[in-house]
Amino acid sequence: MKRSVLHITIALLLSLVITGCEDIFIRELDFKSDGEPEMLVLSANNRVGLRPNVLLYHSFYFGHAHSQADKGIIKDAEVTVRINSTEWHLNDSTQLPRLQALDTVEVIATHPDYPTVTAHQVMPNKASAHVVSWTIRPNYWMDIVLEIDPYVGNQDDVVGVLFNSGSLNLYKGEKKVKNFQFSGLYSTDVVFAEVLNMSAEGYYCTKINEPLFLPSSALQQPLQIHLIADCPWGMDNKNNYTKATLSSLNLEICAYTYDTYLYWQSKRLATDMQYYMGPPSGIGNAKENVLEDILEDLRNMLGEQEPVRMHTNVQGGLGYLNGYSSTAVSIKP
Repeated sequence: MKRSVLHITIALLLSLVITGCEDIFIRELDFKSDGEPEMLVLSANNRVGLRPNVLLYHSFYFGHAHSQADKGIIKDAEVTVRINSTEWHLNDSTQLPRLQALDTVEVIATHPDYPTVTAHQVMPNKASAHVVSWTIRPNYWMDIVLEIDPYVGNQDDVVGVLFNSGSLNLYKGEKKVKNFQFSGLYSTDVVFAEVLNMSAEGYYCTKINEPLFLPSSALQQPLQIHLIADCPWGMDNKNNYTKATLSSLNLEICAYTYDTYLYWQSKRLATDMQYYMGPPSGIGNAKENVLEDILEDLRNMLGEQEPVRMHTNVQGGLGYLNGYSSTAVSIKP
């Protein structure tokens, strides 16, 4: 409690000193929408094995909110798609062919009220992996050795490991009393340091349905990685249970184009997702950093000063044309 009061006091003093320079935080801005045209916003997250699917929206000038009914969706634009420089097709998921590895996808969207937008993407190859071994440790971590096969695709593709679902069965004696859902995937392998990943106390980490990234360039030959799947124990105590067994764990090995990887990273930054992971259960947080706490207090008081710019690979507008592949890897007892 004393430390919290100290943090708030110091933060207030710092904010008073900083805001003494009035020009830093107070400036007149002339928000005029005249001459600020709205743009088309393309949304397409395409997967190898499925047909292309493109959605189209339009941007809004600051302060001009869209209605809840339309959410900015545009339905009367002409959207055409071409695969591997063949003929152009209207954006119709029933007619377009299924995407294959390394297909080149091009999109053009036109509307009389907005500038034309274009985008293209070379789809990634499929990544594959298999489980070498797994075990439940005495501390109820699930230790997994996963071997990822060599990858042949775009040189800058990024591979991701993620889990969709999984849980442990917890016992008291021979009676199963609880089913605990896994919440985090962790690793200390240095290959995950070669691209951006969330980290906590020396562990690279991710939550459910979010990738733990590694560069495809690291997959010139089979690569074994060590993973830890962990549960959110909270106030519960592992000593309350006598053993744990695996119920199931469903992993995915995915390959992403570099644009898709950059979009993931900007999305994480925009939603502060890079701060939300703690270390595996039983690993304490490092000693409190007073300066970092003060800066965090200031951020909370002042709010975001500048929004994060989302990555876009669309020319003439905004949005994204992404490409990825996915292969399931299931672990069963």
